[in-house]
Amino acid sequence: MVSLLGVPPQVLFGQLLLGLINGSFYALLSLGLAVIFGMLNVINFAHG
Repeated sequence: MVSLLGVPPQVLFGQLLLGLINGSFYALLSLGLAVIFGMLNVINFAHG
């Protein structure tokens, strides 16, 4: 395998994969929280 800047491609690919997993995890987490807060607001509005 050809190393890029002295770093093996596996390491770069691993870092990229971890970044993608973490990024999508945080995106899903914030989306989930937004949905939960939205539901709570709808419930409060309905009862109000």
